[in-house]
Amino acid sequence: MIWSLLACTGAAPDEPAQPEPEVVPAGAQPDIVLVVIDTLRADHLSTYGHDRATSPNIDAMASEGLQFDRAYAHSGWTLSSFASLFTGLLPHQHRVGRAPADASKFGRLSQETVTLAETLSEAGYATAAIMNNTFLAPEFGLNQGFGEDYSWQGASNDSHRSAAESVAMGLSWLERQQQPAFLVVHMMEPHLDYAPPADVRGTFAPTELPFPVPLSDGALKHGLASGQIVLPRDIPLITGLYDEEILTADRAVGVLREGLAARGKPTVTVLTADHGEEFWDHGGFEHGHTLYGELTRIPLIVTGPEIPAGAVRTVVGHRDLFRSLVAVGSARLPENVGGADLLTIASEGAWAGERTVLSENVLYGPAQVSSINDAHRLVLNQLSGAGEVWQVAGDASERVRLQGAPQSERAQEMLPIMEGIRDGDLAPIEVNDTRIPDPQTFQMLATLGYIEEPPEKEVTEETP
Repeated sequence: MIWSLLACTGAAPDEPAQPEPEVVPAGAQPDIVLVVIDTLRADHLSTYGHDRATSPNIDAMASEGLQFDRAYAHSGWTLSSFASLFTGLLPHQHRVGRAPADASKFGRLSQETVTLAETLSEAGYATAAIMNNTFLAPEFGLNQGFGEDYSWQGASNDSHRSAAESVAMGLSWLERQQQPAFLVVHMMEPHLDYAPPADVRGTFAPTELPFPVPLSDGALKHGLASGQIVLPRDIPLITGLYDEEILTADRAVGVLREGLAARGKPTVTVLTADHGEEFWDHGGFEHGHTLYGELTRIPLIVTGPEIPAGAVRTVVGHRDLFRSLVAVGSARLPENVGGADLLTIASEGAWAGERTVLSENVLYGPAQVSSINDAHRLVLNQLSGAGEVWQVAGDASERVRLQGAPQSERAQEMLPIMEGIRDGDLAPIEVNDTRIPDPQTFQMLATLGYIEEPPEKEVTEETP
């Protein structure tokens, strides 16, 4: 099935108008702690139905608050996804991603774009972030609003600041704050390499494996010891290592929860991820290359004062979370932020009709845009106009592709909504013109496997 971008007509608003939160005195503002676990797909957590006990502490957190079962990131890789999480804007709006025609060009966040940290700071919050992915380097602009308390440490696949270290730093910072505090704790586990520490190694995967541990992307992309292709029998072993890394992050979440409880201050705590990981669900591995659910469906759990407990099946996205945290902090909502407050969505009878969440921008391959609603996912190749419609099962998996008339019918329903969210333009996004910031960052990205070609003779930053 192929349809033309030019055939997409009509527009549909994705959300009804939402009131701006009222600004209240600082004394009524709770602390806000946002935990982002890199590369964590929702269905590998026990609380989301996984058959391995990967997440006892996250499960306990979910039992105390709201668990959003159909939450989606707005991209399938770190930089573009975090930019949406921190701005409440979709990738085509913030223009922080990878240029579809130039593999060495990444967008940098414009200083004119207001971040969550900036709007909370204006509302009286102290702000800090502990970040551990090379794509979160200050050169990409996501440090706006954190001032000197943006603790970034670059990473390679075999070396990064641990989740335990990050939690310890975050708790220490919180103890020094006298005003309401907004803290972001980013955990690099379970990103490749899969190198579970000794205290969890062997929990979900045998200690003797037919491939080396730490398991690198190179070993998987270029053939395991068992053959030149990944065999079905290898996949549970590989996901076992991944799940052991999740357990490592979960233990750090447990320490964080204990530390927050000991402080005794009203705190809204959120746990989510920037994207997931594919294990050949649609024939590929790792992340950044598609916008299917294994990469864009992420956990979203919210706990805190006056937040009810329960599971929410409504489709939501990270820009809904942005809007919600602005409301929690009694801050002013920046212009052009869509979405809806999560507590409003969670309220019984408060949301009528079907919701759609958009994901955009890939790190590899042709430019793509995708939308998902309660029952279907639409994926559009922005260069060729070719499209796919996938059925979303009861467990939120996307295994069945529609064919023929059913696909055409669903596509014609979903395309105008996608076009409406994109302001009538389904062309690939144009990123802010920024080259790899510096040789050191370039080398770290190359080590992570994101860049293969050599850098230019002089790597310079081009100001948008």
